[in-house]
Amino acid sequence: MHRLTFNTLLSLIFQAKITGKGKKGNGKIFIRLLSIIADCPIDSDKEKFLLSLFSSHANKQDAYQKINRFLFDFVQNGNGFPAKKITLQTFEGKINLHGKTDWKYYRLYLAETGKFCTDILDKEKIPAFVNTMLELLKEDAAIQNIFYGGQFLPKNSLISDIPKKICLEALLLGLLYHTLKKFTPADAGGVMLSDSEKINFQLIQLGTAENLVFWGDFEKLKQLLNPEISVSVKENLQIKNLPEWDFYYPLEMQYQDKIILWNKSFFDEINQKYIFLCASGGMGKSFLLQHQNGLFLALSGYRKEFQEQINPDCSSWILIQILLKYHYHFAYPTYALCAACEDKKLLFRQIAELLNLFRKKTQIPEYTLLLDGMNEMSPEFQDDFIKELAYICENWNNVRIILSSRTVPQHEIFQTFQRIEIIGIPDNERNKLLKNHPDAIRSQQLLEILKTPLFLKYFLKSQNSSKAVYSRGEILEFYFENQLKHYEKPLQFVIKYALPILAKNQCPIFKCSDVSKAIQQTAELFLHNEEIYQDFLSLQGFLKFPILKSLETTDFVGLLIEKLGILAVIDNHLEFSHDYILHYFSAKYILNAIHVVSQTKSQEVFNRFKLDNLWWTYEDIHYVLLGEICRDYRNIPDENGVLNYHRTELDTILDIARTFGATNLLTTSVIQTMKFSRNCLICNVDFSSLALPVFMPYQVKFSNDGDYPSNFHGCKIYNVPDNASDIFCADFSFDGKKLLLGMSDGHVILFDIKAGRKLKDYNLHPYLKEEEAFESITFLNDEEFTIATASSEFLIKKAAGQMITITSQKKHFPYHRRLTAVSPDYQHFLIDDILYSVTGERKKIMFPERYNHFKNCDFRNFTSLFHHEENKEILRKSGAIIE
Repeated sequence: MHRLTFNTLLSLIFQAKITGKGKKGNGKIFIRLLSIIADCPIDSDKEKFLLSLFSSHANKQDAYQKINRFLFDFVQNGNGFPAKKITLQTFEGKINLHGKTDWKYYRLYLAETGKFCTDILDKEKIPAFVNTMLELLKEDAAIQNIFYGGQFLPKNSLISDIPKKICLEALLLGLLYHTLKKFTPADAGGVMLSDSEKINFQLIQLGTAENLVFWGDFEKLKQLLNPEISVSVKENLQIKNLPEWDFYYPLEMQYQDKIILWNKSFFDEINQKYIFLCASGGMGKSFLLQHQNGLFLALSGYRKEFQEQINPDCSSWILIQILLKYHYHFAYPTYALCAACEDKKLLFRQIAELLNLFRKKTQIPEYTLLLDGMNEMSPEFQDDFIKELAYICENWNNVRIILSSRTVPQHEIFQTFQRIEIIGIPDNERNKLLKNHPDAIRSQQLLEILKTPLFLKYFLKSQNSSKAVYSRGEILEFYFENQLKHYEKPLQFVIKYALPILAKNQCPIFKCSDVSKAIQQTAELFLHNEEIYQDFLSLQGFLKFPILKSLETTDFVGLLIEKLGILAVIDNHLEFSHDYILHYFSAKYILNAIHVVSQTKSQEVFNRFKLDNLWWTYEDIHYVLLGEICRDYRNIPDENGVLNYHRTELDTILDIARTFGATNLLTTSVIQTMKFSRNCLICNVDFSSLALPVFMPYQVKFSNDGDYPSNFHGCKIYNVPDNASDIFCADFSFDGKKLLLGMSDGHVILFDIKAGRKLKDYNLHPYLKEEEAFESITFLNDEEFTIATASSEFLIKKAAGQMITITSQKKHFPYHRRLTAVSPDYQHFLIDDILYSVTGERKKIMFPERYNHFKNCDFRNFTSLFHHEENKEILRKSGAIIE
């Protein structure tokens, strides 16, 4: 790594000087350069004063000869530079670096620097000179900002993989100020380049007649830096450097009622002059546009300020942005800065060149204008943008236009656009990318959301980080939490707290007034209730009065539809743009209620949120998403049976239920949620002193075969399930002497037919996902067998019960079927749970153990509202501790 030192800058300038004319030697160049920004006494001759700093000779020629000798020694060894004598106070004072730049003085310094460049630098060498400075600047980690364009800018704004056409005068002025301001004698040593850099170019200290070229092997340098900078606007527009690094997957698109795969030439093959790319947020519109060849502009930064200066008939934002990006390569982030650094006549000449280029009448447009993110545009500018777009459609014959949006805006101009809808990622392409993530492939809910490019990108990137996401709920939580950071506090408030209230009603369609009503309810609940505001909302940085004022004046419905894409307009009514977004916000209402009540610890707040009967719903999706957002899936024992318990909001709400004496509905909802998130294995949970569900789920276990039992001490029981384990599938061994039985409780039993007893009991319950049930089982040989569900297949080593592989599959089994199996010698038949033989013998396969729901669970001091003795007997058989 090297540093951009003052002698590096001098070396570059000396080697870029006019050669062969002998009018200005190195000494004169050096003094001329210092005279631009170095301090000198008032009314003094700058040249004489600066010469006196380096030489006592009265004769200028002798002084310059001494300076030439000094420069040779300085560039080579860093010796003799009078660092303490050169100050920059006048420059700093007039430019006013610590306040607003005085453009008058800045232009004066630019003019002086420009004259220096005109007199000194060889114009043919300027591209390589600029790119070499940028490369050195890029490699110097000590430099984070550079004085450029009258202000300090992050150096990365001047640097990219494609060198930018920058204002040479402004860059040189900024680097000169930087190197002199930071200069110390220790910095003046020789420039050190890494070995890889030396291969491509090297610094030659002072140019001579024998060695005129500073940049070494020009072809290698050109390959490394791409120093060619075109002058013509048209030539710049035709340079197409498109990013390929994030090209993950093809997308499905709906076009003329057909589903087709997108390819890079897709838009070129469509004959329509205008295309409107329409899909909900996260479906990949920006991704598609960024990989097209064209003038790509993000509409989120739309401004109206250029109208009077450029084109009084309509705003000229698009025109100016094309000029800044594709001619000046965003060297100037705004038109005002560009006008300060460039001659206005030059700017207007370039604008006229652009207009002539775009207005030219052609049969096939030469350029494609890609306008992305209309929903991110500030609402107050949308009408101005529509006028500008209408003007462009009418007058720019040489430009094809593609826009992206979440909804089609209600303006006549958009009726001329062909609408294309993005569907998502094809299943086979998505599954290729997920081949190293078998758990994701086995989860149908996760696979569904991973068809959205944005979410698939989040998932894949997270897997190599400490914040890996594994479920649909986590991905949605990660997405919305990150999106909120970009919004103002009032909009954050509406998304975090009002949308969950709207979703809680679970009404699939609604009106704008319903959204406004939900926002008002949220304000009443969170802002007007002083206890909730002080103990909860204010701690998150939400200020009551600014938010209340914003709620009165801001069209949040429009923002949620147009800018965020959370809501969509369909057939003159409103909906959440996706079902999973509706379910996500429904789950977030529950989480918000838990957080508020646990923070305030108030009975009144508990009652206000109606937490006691909040979850009474027959839709499983809310429970599933809630568990995913809580990351409750972490509370499943691993393949070795070890459980490292993680408390979640579900444990918190059980504590709340005990504190406020909640009914059994709250416990019912928690168990229902844990049933999904923990694959029907609820271990190590404290249910003590709570009322249990009226109908306990019969497929759930509350300990891992006795390990990590849940605590039901002092609980209230309505009824305990009394279901024996059923046989779902079976297969005979090759010798006909044994049976493999796939059971409804997730166990596989190896049964000896002659002895009438089980030989092995394989517990596969922890491997089942989302209430999977065994559908088929097969002996492979004497050592291995397979058993399958509708979505997974397991290969088991028989002797040890060791899981060898789990593979994803999609099989269709008959829904209504009778369990049947036949031995290879046709001597035995199994129908349901009856074993028949050809001799006429019939034997019912019996298993004394029941579901094993509560093995080692503490049920001491429990009370039964009904059938106390019957519940007590069932718990005893299930292995619970009841005395």
